[in-house]
Amino acid sequence: MKKLTALLLVLFLMLPCAALAQVQMQRYELTDVGMTLETPVGWATATLDTADSCTLGEAFQMSGDAVRAMLISMNASFYAACDDYGITQMAVMSGEGAVGVDMRDHDLDMDAFMTGFLASYSNVKDSGVYQTEEATFVWVHYTEQEETGSAVDVIQYVTCVNSRAYVIHMMSFYGVELNEYPQELLKMVVDSIVFLD
Repeated sequence: MKKLTALLLVLFLMLPCAALAQVQMQRYELTDVGMTLETPVGWATATLDTADSCTLGEAFQMSGDAVRAMLISMNASFYAACDDYGITQMAVMSGEGAVGVDMRDHDLDMDAFMTGFLASYSNVKDSGVYQTEEATFVWVHYTEQEETGSAVDVIQYVTCVNSRAYVIHMMSFYGVELNEYPQELLKMVVDSIVFLD
């Protein structure tokens, strides 16, 4: 019985890894912010360039103008919704970053940066530093409350390249927690980022 229980536990722990290995990714070029990234095939997506004919607009019955307005109001270049009825969503936002800061500089004092970065968040569950081939990212996992009282679980990866801030933001609505599978999926997206400078 112990062997069966141990075997079942190992199989259960391997399921997210096996599922991630099967994920097919699609590359998007976000010329307005100078980057490319990959997201899972099958997610409903929109960029400023594709707002008039995007799968996100089809999935949520939004016009191109409505999709474009949503992206602009969020300062987002890219938005995607998972195929879980929109519970899990992701956005790529960019704007002016800290002047002179480039997180491809590996000599940056990350402890000082993290202290300042985390000061603006409440309800932090976890945080850390994540290194890709392109840049160093700081990340934070936190919860916030919607006006309706429903909990939103959020993970953000943030970097600054050429004095421009980039935020890769995944959120899960209606109290659904971003567990190991979406966390690893988000890392795959972050790992795929290439800056076009």
